[in-house]
Amino acid sequence: MNDFLSSLNINQKRAVTAPFDVPIVVIAGAGTGKTKVLTTRIMYLLEELEYTCENILALTFTNKAAFEMVERIERAGFPKITWMSTYSSLGLKILKEDIGKLNRNNNFVVIDEEEQNDIILTIKRRINNVNLTDAKLSKSPRVIIGIINDIYTIFFDEIYNNNFSKILNSKNFWWKYHLNDKEKQDIFDIFCQYHELKKNDNYVDYNDLLNLPLIIFENDPITRQKWQKRFSYILVDEFQDTSYLQFKFLLYLYNPNQNNLFVVGDPDQTIYTWRGAYPHIFKDLYQKFPNCIKITLDKNYRSTQNILDAGNQVISCNKNRDDKKLFSDKKNQELVNIYIGETKEKQWNFVVNEIEKLKTKYEYKDMVILYRSKNETQMVENKFIVKQIPYKIFGGIKFWQRREIKDILSFLKLSVNNNDELALKRIIYFTKAGIGETKIENINKTAKENNISFFEALKFETNPKIISFIKKVEEILNEIINLSISQSIEKIIEKTKYYDFLTNEYEVTDALEREQNVKELINTALVKEKEIENKYISIPDFLNEISLYISSNDTIVQGNDFVSLMTIHHAKGLEFKIVFVVGMVDGIFPNNNTDNYEEERRLAYVAITRAKEILYLCGYKEVTGYLRDWRMPTVNFQFIKEAQGIHARKIQDSYKTLNELKNDFFDSTKNIPVNERYNEFGLEIDIGDFIIHTVFGQGQVIGKNCDEIDVIFNTGKTMKLNSRHKSISKKVI
Repeated sequence: MNDFLSSLNINQKRAVTAPFDVPIVVIAGAGTGKTKVLTTRIMYLLEELEYTCENILALTFTNKAAFEMVERIERAGFPKITWMSTYSSLGLKILKEDIGKLNRNNNFVVIDEEEQNDIILTIKRRINNVNLTDAKLSKSPRVIIGIINDIYTIFFDEIYNNNFSKILNSKNFWWKYHLNDKEKQDIFDIFCQYHELKKNDNYVDYNDLLNLPLIIFENDPITRQKWQKRFSYILVDEFQDTSYLQFKFLLYLYNPNQNNLFVVGDPDQTIYTWRGAYPHIFKDLYQKFPNCIKITLDKNYRSTQNILDAGNQVISCNKNRDDKKLFSDKKNQELVNIYIGETKEKQWNFVVNEIEKLKTKYEYKDMVILYRSKNETQMVENKFIVKQIPYKIFGGIKFWQRREIKDILSFLKLSVNNNDELALKRIIYFTKAGIGETKIENINKTAKENNISFFEALKFETNPKIISFIKKVEEILNEIINLSISQSIEKIIEKTKYYDFLTNEYEVTDALEREQNVKELINTALVKEKEIENKYISIPDFLNEISLYISSNDTIVQGNDFVSLMTIHHAKGLEFKIVFVVGMVDGIFPNNNTDNYEEERRLAYVAITRAKEILYLCGYKEVTGYLRDWRMPTVNFQFIKEAQGIHARKIQDSYKTLNELKNDFFDSTKNIPVNERYNEFGLEIDIGDFIIHTVFGQGQVIGKNCDEIDVIFNTGKTMKLNSRHKSISKKVI
């Protein structure tokens, strides 16, 4: 055991050896070794206090985390922990043993999302057929399942007490789904039928794995006590991610006679409230156990102190938190880099240039780009492909491969080639044309027999639905003939009511994200139109350029050396030597689709603390084109401002490019007298000084001969310049 303790710092050792007759709360900051503390605590239980592997329960949030902890304990020479489990896995074991307490057989069937989908679809069809005189329910099974899952999460007590009318009448619950009264009633009816069907057919879904054991424990004290006695000690990992119902479940398992609870977590990393994490979980824990011992882990083993100072400053602006300040012994004191470009493209140009420079010392796999919203990646994906920089997107799909982008592009493709069968079939689906698979097969047969296109074969059909569909498609194609690309896309969205389709097909947050992707597509077209003198770039040229990006996507990554791109949520628990946090402008990050500003700040804290050696915080000033309608009216950089200090340096453009200059002294196209282009005397510049050039940006002087200076710029270029030229100014550090 001494070997275990010798590798721990003071606070880690306090946590591992803390008393066992009182609940222990370990506030573990980012990179402070929480997993090490939790697994070492289990080893301490086994060796010093002679607990057994069968009576220790360790709860985690992912099977991967459970497996890694079991492996770590086994590597230390201990037997496998029997009850290292997620909440749902534990709930399943409880149901296999005790579902009979609910008068149900233990031969129940656990249904997955696909089976849920089939059940909801069947019930939905039944409701639509019954209500023939009313508007049909257009919401997809995916959306309905999302709402039903929310009902099970939020209204546990009402469901348990059969108070279903309270669910239907809860205005605070239903308003966020954008439903009319008819849709609200239909979805509630589907929920009721689904709830009964599960009981009658002995089905168990994911929600039931927690809810049904809770009902058993509330109903049956003897069963509850049986499970309490089974676990002599309970440990919980990532406690900040605990939901209200999981906390309730945990309290039923907790044995008040043994005070057998040890939780590890970080309130500053509560970033999953949107999927059920309870933001006041630590406050409730302290109220439930006022005698608990709280131990803070604040020594960080991941990041440099400058990075931690930036994170500490940002998170300290939150009011509802346990106060702590991370520190590090790491000696590398690279300053945090802050860059705010004039435009989004300049931000990405800067990021790509920095990656190219860093590649001389680091590998691509050392670098990650983090963003709040997935639609931020389109521009940099294109640049990576052009520059042949390998990259991989985690937890998402590459921009040009996203369904909503392909949907809109299918109309553009059809306008160029009405023989494009794949494009037409995609349009049939997302416009809900009502043309089924059997009918499509028959039309395909007609096309082959008559040697005509699929579109032409459609025109042989006499079905009113198909006639209406063809008329609608041709109307759109005719309207976009003389429009620009951006205008064409807007027209397609308007005529197909595409945003309504997204709302009906996806849950609210998913639909909003896909809508933003479509708006980014419009913005891409606007940027492309702005680049060329002829605003009306042809649809074929636009599609061909996109095809180059798409065809390059899968061939660019070879091996495991690539730049990683991911959302901040996806990066939780990961670390990289170099981190770029992009899009840090109010409206994007912090996101203007949320009212939880403190959680947005916690996201910023998580993003910052992923960095081990070098950190970049990036944003941009100009909001172009179509994106204006979903951004804050004024440009602000709240989280960047909060991260600033002596530990950071600003390297944003503090110069104007040639086409932005108001003066003519550096316009080589104009005949300006030489003596007007130069100052009378050169600047007082020495080797090592930094200068700003109106075209080439920031650089450092590496050589000097009278008025002639050698400068290496941030782009990597080295140039000889005349220090008297008016394009040069000295940067004051």
